[in-house]
Amino acid sequence: MKKVKRTTFGEYAFLRDKGLIESPTEEQLAELPRPEVFCGHYTPGDLNGLTMGQLAEIISFDKDDMVKILCIITGATYEEIIKEPYERVVGLINFATAEIKRIGDMFKELDNGYTKEELEAGVEELNFGIFGTIDWYARRMGITDHDAVMKIRWIRIWQCAMNDGMKLKYERKYNEIITRK
Repeated sequence: MKKVKRTTFGEYAFLRDKGLIESPTEEQLAELPRPEVFCGHYTPGDLNGLTMGQLAEIISFDKDDMVKILCIITGATYEEIIKEPYERVVGLINFATAEIKRIGDMFKELDNGYTKEELEAGVEELNFGIFGTIDWYARRMGITDHDAVMKIRWIRIWQCAMNDGMKLKYERKYNEIITRK
């Protein structure tokens, strides 16, 4: 019995970029699931285990850098990934893309809005991106080394930001009630 050669992700990507491959369709690719094992490692069910440093690195990449993102998520090398069957890599890309969107949406939830006075004072100019989040957490926890924050799981930092946001909303409402009385 003749063994059928599987198309690797590297071969698939090359052929796709040259316009030499038409199937499967984008819709079919979007349905490919996350493989449970990838390059000899179990894949996580979510990306909550990433550190803040890993998350910062991931969001610094372009959408075209998905293989680099998979290297961070799985610990696999670029060479290992491009040798994997393309269906498995695309399935993991689908998973990673959905998880990155979920994490981004979670951070967007942290937006507490601004008061009219804060907007007038120019608070919107104080958006420092991911470094601002890392710096805020370091100051909040009394950490003097930003690299130490990069080793902490992002979900813990997000939870602290969520707690502080809830406390801020409470304090605003409480102050508003006191001012009315």
